[in-house]
Amino acid sequence: MSKLKLILIIAVAVIFAAGDVTAQKKTQKTTKPAKEKMVSTSAITPKMVRESIEVVSIPSGTFIMGEDYEDPYRPQFEWSFTVCFSHQVTLTGFKMGKYEITNEQFVMFLNANKVGSDGKFNVNGYGDQYIVGGHDWGVKFNGGAWKSSPGKEKFPMINVSWHGAKAFAEWVGGSLPTEAQWEYACIADGKDYSSGEYTWRSSNSPLHTLKVGQKKPNSLGLYDMNGNVSEICNDFWEQTTRRPEPSTNPTGPMRGSRYVLKGGNFTDAEFLCQPWYRNSAELTEGDYNIGFRIVFSE
Repeated sequence: MSKLKLILIIAVAVIFAAGDVTAQKKTQKTTKPAKEKMVSTSAITPKMVRESIEVVSIPSGTFIMGEDYEDPYRPQFEWSFTVCFSHQVTLTGFKMGKYEITNEQFVMFLNANKVGSDGKFNVNGYGDQYIVGGHDWGVKFNGGAWKSSPGKEKFPMINVSWHGAKAFAEWVGGSLPTEAQWEYACIADGKDYSSGEYTWRSSNSPLHTLKVGQKKPNSLGLYDMNGNVSEICNDFWEQTTRRPEPSTNPTGPMRGSRYVLKGGNFTDAEFLCQPWYRNSAELTEGDYNIGFRIVFSE
Protein backbone atom coordinates (compact mmCIF):
# COMPACT_ATOMS: atom_id res chain seq x y z
CA MET A 1 0.00 0.00 0.00
CA SER A 2 1.36 3.41 -1.00
CA LYS A 3 1.97 6.10 1.52
CA LEU A 4 -0.69 8.29 -0.17
CA LYS A 5 -3.42 5.61 0.15
CA LEU A 6 -2.58 5.13 3.83
CA ILE A 7 -2.94 8.87 4.49
CA LEU A 8 -6.33 8.91 2.73
CA ILE A 9 -7.65 5.96 4.79
CA ILE A 10 -6.57 7.58 8.05
CA ALA A 11 -8.20 10.89 7.02
CA VAL A 12 -11.51 9.19 6.22
CA ALA A 13 -11.46 7.32 9.57
CA VAL A 14 -10.89 10.56 11.46
CA ILE A 15 -13.80 12.24 9.65
CA PHE A 16 -16.19 9.34 10.49
CA ALA A 17 -15.07 9.31 14.12
CA ALA A 18 -15.70 13.05 14.44
CA GLY A 19 -19.14 12.56 12.94
CA ASP A 20 -20.01 9.87 15.49
CA VAL A 21 -18.97 12.10 18.39
CA THR A 22 -21.06 14.98 17.03
CA ALA A 23 -24.05 12.67 16.60
CA GLN A 24 -23.68 11.39 20.15
CA LYS A 25 -23.59 14.94 21.51
CA LYS A 26 -26.69 15.85 19.53
CA THR A 27 -28.47 12.74 20.80
CA GLN A 28 -27.50 13.49 24.38
CA LYS A 29 -28.70 17.03 23.99
CA THR A 30 -32.08 16.08 22.58
CA THR A 31 -32.73 13.29 25.13
CA LYS A 32 -31.74 15.28 28.21
CA PRO A 33 -34.57 15.10 30.80
CA ALA A 34 -36.70 18.21 31.05
CA LYS A 35 -36.25 20.24 34.21
CA GLU A 36 -38.96 19.40 36.78
CA LYS A 37 -41.57 22.13 36.99
CA MET A 38 -42.51 23.53 40.39
CA VAL A 39 -46.24 23.84 41.06
CA SER A 40 -46.96 27.40 42.14
CA THR A 41 -49.21 28.01 45.12
CA SER A 42 -51.59 29.89 42.83
CA ALA A 43 -52.29 26.55 41.10
CA ILE A 44 -53.66 25.01 44.31
CA THR A 45 -57.46 25.01 44.32
CA PRO A 46 -60.06 23.94 46.90
CA LYS A 47 -61.17 21.23 44.45
CA MET A 48 -57.62 19.83 44.34
CA VAL A 49 -57.46 19.59 48.13
CA ARG A 50 -61.04 18.27 48.39
CA GLU A 51 -60.16 15.41 46.04
CA SER A 52 -57.27 14.42 48.31
CA ILE A 53 -59.69 13.79 51.20
CA GLU A 54 -61.07 10.24 51.22
CA VAL A 55 -64.55 10.03 52.70
CA VAL A 56 -66.90 7.41 54.13
CA SER A 57 -70.70 7.61 53.84
CA ILE A 58 -72.40 7.58 57.25
CA PRO A 59 -76.07 6.48 57.00
CA SER A 60 -78.97 8.26 58.67
CA GLY A 61 -79.95 6.81 62.02
CA THR A 62 -80.94 7.19 65.66
CA PHE A 63 -78.59 6.42 68.53
CA ILE A 64 -78.06 7.00 72.23
CA MET A 65 -75.55 9.81 72.67
CA GLY A 66 -73.64 10.28 75.91
CA GLU A 67 -73.14 7.97 78.88
CA ASP A 68 -74.62 7.65 82.37
CA TYR A 69 -71.60 5.94 83.91
CA GLU A 70 -70.26 7.93 86.85
CA ASP A 71 -67.11 7.58 88.90
CA PRO A 72 -68.19 7.45 92.57
CA TYR A 73 -64.96 9.16 93.57
CA ARG A 74 -65.62 12.22 91.43
CA PRO A 75 -68.14 14.93 92.36
CA GLN A 76 -71.20 15.27 90.11
CA PHE A 77 -70.18 18.84 89.21
CA GLU A 78 -66.76 17.73 87.95
CA TRP A 79 -68.25 14.79 86.05
CA SER A 80 -70.56 17.08 84.12
CA PHE A 81 -67.53 18.59 82.43
CA THR A 82 -66.51 15.34 80.77
CA VAL A 83 -69.71 13.43 79.95
CA CYS A 84 -72.95 14.33 78.24
CA PHE A 85 -75.76 12.38 79.94
CA SER A 86 -77.35 9.75 77.69
CA HIS A 87 -80.18 10.86 75.40
CA GLN A 88 -81.64 9.97 72.01
CA VAL A 89 -80.37 11.71 68.88
CA THR A 90 -81.46 11.29 65.25
CA LEU A 91 -79.12 12.30 62.43
CA THR A 92 -79.39 12.76 58.68
CA GLY A 93 -76.73 10.89 56.69
CA PHE A 94 -73.42 12.62 55.88
CA LYS A 95 -69.92 11.91 54.61
CA MET A 96 -66.91 11.99 56.93
CA GLY A 97 -63.17 12.04 56.26
CA LYS A 98 -61.71 8.56 56.52
CA TYR A 99 -58.59 10.05 58.14
CA GLU A 100 -57.69 13.10 60.18
CA ILE A 101 -56.61 16.04 58.01
CA THR A 102 -52.87 15.75 57.42
CA ASN A 103 -50.04 18.28 57.44
CA GLU A 104 -49.62 18.13 53.65
CA GLN A 105 -53.33 18.86 53.09
CA PHE A 106 -53.38 21.81 55.48
CA VAL A 107 -50.17 23.22 53.99
CA MET A 108 -51.89 23.48 50.60
CA PHE A 109 -54.68 25.53 52.18
CA LEU A 110 -52.22 27.83 53.98
CA ASN A 111 -50.11 28.54 50.92
CA ALA A 112 -53.03 28.90 48.52
CA ASN A 113 -54.42 31.57 50.84
CA LYS A 114 -51.03 33.20 51.43
CA VAL A 115 -51.16 32.84 55.20
CA GLY A 116 -48.05 34.47 56.64
CA SER A 117 -45.63 33.47 59.37
CA ASP A 118 -47.91 34.99 62.03
CA GLY A 119 -50.44 32.22 61.33
CA LYS A 120 -53.36 34.64 60.95
CA PHE A 121 -56.23 34.42 58.46
CA ASN A 122 -59.49 36.27 57.83
CA VAL A 123 -62.05 33.70 59.00
CA ASN A 124 -65.60 34.08 57.71
CA GLY A 125 -67.67 35.79 60.40
CA TYR A 126 -64.76 36.20 62.82
CA GLY A 127 -62.27 38.52 61.09
CA ASP A 128 -58.49 38.07 61.41
CA GLN A 129 -57.79 35.14 63.71
CA TYR A 130 -54.81 33.02 64.73
CA ILE A 131 -55.28 29.69 62.93
CA VAL A 132 -51.95 27.83 63.03
CA GLY A 133 -48.58 27.63 64.74
CA GLY A 134 -45.37 25.86 63.77
CA HIS A 135 -44.42 22.51 65.31
CA ASP A 136 -41.81 19.79 64.75
CA TRP A 137 -44.57 17.21 64.17
CA GLY A 138 -46.74 19.60 62.21
CA VAL A 139 -45.99 22.41 59.79
CA LYS A 140 -43.49 25.27 59.77
CA PHE A 141 -43.10 28.57 57.93
CA ASN A 142 -39.81 28.53 56.05
CA GLY A 143 -38.52 30.33 52.95
CA GLY A 144 -41.68 32.34 52.51
CA ALA A 145 -44.09 29.37 52.60
CA TRP A 146 -45.60 26.80 54.92
CA LYS A 147 -44.14 23.30 54.71
CA SER A 148 -44.74 19.95 56.40
CA SER A 149 -42.01 18.98 58.82
CA PRO A 150 -39.76 16.46 56.98
CA GLY A 151 -41.20 12.96 57.11
CA LYS A 152 -44.42 14.20 58.76
CA GLU A 153 -46.48 14.85 55.63
CA LYS A 154 -49.03 12.12 56.48
CA PHE A 155 -49.17 12.94 60.20
CA PRO A 156 -52.35 14.60 61.52
CA MET A 157 -52.33 18.37 61.36
CA ILE A 158 -51.80 19.80 64.87
CA ASN A 159 -51.37 23.19 66.55
CA VAL A 160 -54.45 24.37 64.65
CA SER A 161 -57.16 26.47 66.30
CA TRP A 162 -60.93 26.01 65.98
CA HIS A 163 -60.91 28.98 63.60
CA GLY A 164 -58.23 27.33 61.46
CA ALA A 165 -60.01 23.98 61.27
CA LYS A 166 -63.29 25.71 60.43
CA ALA A 167 -61.66 27.88 57.73
CA PHE A 168 -60.06 24.82 56.08
CA ALA A 169 -63.32 22.85 56.16
CA GLU A 170 -65.33 25.66 54.58
CA TRP A 171 -62.63 26.32 51.95
CA VAL A 172 -62.94 22.76 50.61
CA GLY A 173 -66.75 22.84 50.74
CA GLY A 174 -67.30 20.95 53.99
CA SER A 175 -67.67 21.67 57.68
CA LEU A 176 -66.44 20.52 61.05
CA PRO A 177 -68.52 17.64 62.44
CA THR A 178 -71.03 18.41 65.14
CA GLU A 179 -70.41 16.61 68.42
CA ALA A 180 -73.40 14.38 67.63
CA GLN A 181 -72.10 13.50 64.15
CA TRP A 182 -68.66 12.73 65.52
CA GLU A 183 -69.94 10.49 68.36
CA TYR A 184 -72.40 8.66 66.08
CA ALA A 185 -69.64 7.87 63.56
CA CYS A 186 -67.24 6.83 66.33
CA ILE A 187 -69.71 4.46 67.97
CA ALA A 188 -70.39 2.79 64.59
CA ASP A 189 -71.77 -0.68 65.41
CA GLY A 190 -71.50 -0.19 69.18
CA LYS A 191 -68.22 -2.08 69.60
CA ASP A 192 -65.57 -0.66 71.94
CA TYR A 193 -62.87 0.80 69.68
CA SER A 194 -60.71 2.31 72.43
CA SER A 195 -58.36 -0.70 72.71
CA GLY A 196 -54.80 -0.70 71.38
CA GLU A 197 -55.83 -2.41 68.12
CA TYR A 198 -57.59 0.78 67.05
CA THR A 199 -56.05 3.51 69.17
CA TRP A 200 -52.79 5.36 69.77
CA ARG A 201 -52.92 6.28 73.47
CA SER A 202 -50.50 6.82 76.34
CA SER A 203 -49.82 3.11 76.90
CA ASN A 204 -48.83 2.25 73.31
CA SER A 205 -47.66 5.48 71.66
CA PRO A 206 -44.21 7.13 71.66
CA LEU A 207 -46.02 10.13 73.20
CA HIS A 208 -46.28 12.06 69.98
CA THR A 209 -48.55 11.94 66.94
CA LEU A 210 -48.22 9.15 64.39
CA LYS A 211 -48.97 8.75 60.70
CA VAL A 212 -52.71 8.48 60.09
CA GLY A 213 -54.32 5.14 59.24
CA GLN A 214 -51.85 2.76 60.91
CA LYS A 215 -54.33 1.23 63.35
CA LYS A 216 -57.43 -0.78 62.42
CA PRO A 217 -60.51 1.21 61.32
CA ASN A 218 -63.90 0.93 62.98
CA SER A 219 -66.75 -0.90 61.22
CA LEU A 220 -67.58 2.20 59.14
CA GLY A 221 -64.02 2.36 57.80
CA LEU A 222 -62.91 5.39 59.85
CA TYR A 223 -59.34 5.48 61.18
CA ASP A 224 -58.01 7.02 64.41
CA MET A 225 -61.39 8.13 65.71
CA ASN A 226 -60.12 7.16 69.15
CA GLY A 227 -56.67 8.42 70.12
CA ASN A 228 -53.76 9.86 68.11
CA VAL A 229 -55.14 13.43 68.35
CA SER A 230 -58.21 14.87 70.05
CA GLU A 231 -60.55 16.08 67.31
CA ILE A 232 -62.17 19.49 66.96
CA CYS A 233 -65.96 19.62 66.70
CA ASN A 234 -68.05 22.48 65.37
CA ASP A 235 -70.07 22.81 68.59
CA PHE A 236 -69.43 25.48 71.15
CA TRP A 237 -68.84 24.02 74.60
CA GLU A 238 -71.67 23.71 77.09
CA GLN A 239 -71.44 22.11 80.52
CA THR A 240 -74.02 19.34 80.84
CA THR A 241 -75.75 19.55 84.21
CA ARG A 242 -78.96 17.77 83.14
CA ARG A 243 -80.13 15.16 80.65
CA PRO A 244 -80.83 16.71 77.21
CA GLU A 245 -84.16 16.11 75.47
CA PRO A 246 -84.31 13.83 72.39
CA SER A 247 -83.28 15.82 69.30
CA THR A 248 -82.70 15.70 65.55
CA ASN A 249 -79.43 17.01 64.01
CA PRO A 250 -78.39 18.98 67.12
CA THR A 251 -75.72 21.66 66.61
CA GLY A 252 -74.98 22.77 70.16
CA PRO A 253 -75.12 26.28 71.65
CA MET A 254 -75.40 29.32 69.36
CA ARG A 255 -72.33 31.05 70.82
CA GLY A 256 -69.41 30.48 73.15
CA SER A 257 -65.70 31.03 73.78
CA ARG A 258 -64.77 27.33 73.90
CA TYR A 259 -65.37 24.37 71.59
CA VAL A 260 -65.88 20.63 72.04
CA LEU A 261 -63.03 18.13 71.66
CA LYS A 262 -63.65 14.40 71.18
CA GLY A 263 -61.78 11.12 70.93
CA GLY A 264 -58.83 11.44 73.27
CA ASN A 265 -55.23 11.48 72.08
CA PHE A 266 -51.79 9.87 72.40
CA THR A 267 -51.33 11.29 75.93
CA ASP A 268 -54.59 9.85 77.28
CA ALA A 269 -55.55 6.66 79.08
CA GLU A 270 -57.96 4.24 77.38
CA PHE A 271 -60.84 5.58 79.47
CA LEU A 272 -60.44 9.04 77.94
CA CYS A 273 -60.57 7.61 74.39
CA GLN A 274 -64.19 6.46 74.76
CA PRO A 275 -66.63 7.99 72.24
CA TRP A 276 -68.76 9.70 74.90
CA TYR A 277 -65.81 11.43 76.61
CA ARG A 278 -65.71 15.17 75.89
CA ASN A 279 -63.27 17.96 76.56
CA SER A 280 -62.94 21.59 75.53
CA ALA A 281 -60.48 24.31 74.52
CA GLU A 282 -60.50 28.04 73.74
CA LEU A 283 -61.49 28.94 70.16
CA THR A 284 -58.06 30.48 69.56
CA GLU A 285 -56.18 27.56 71.15
CA GLY A 286 -54.18 25.00 69.22
CA ASP A 287 -51.99 22.30 70.76
CA TYR A 288 -49.59 19.47 69.93
CA ASN A 289 -52.30 16.85 70.56
CA ILE A 290 -55.29 18.51 68.86
CA GLY A 291 -56.29 17.88 65.23
CA PHE A 292 -59.47 17.46 63.19
CA ARG A 293 -61.34 15.78 60.36
CA ILE A 294 -64.20 17.17 58.30
CA VAL A 295 -67.64 16.20 57.03
CA PHE A 296 -69.65 16.84 53.86
CA SER A 297 -73.37 16.73 53.14
CA GLU A 298 -74.61 13.62 51.35
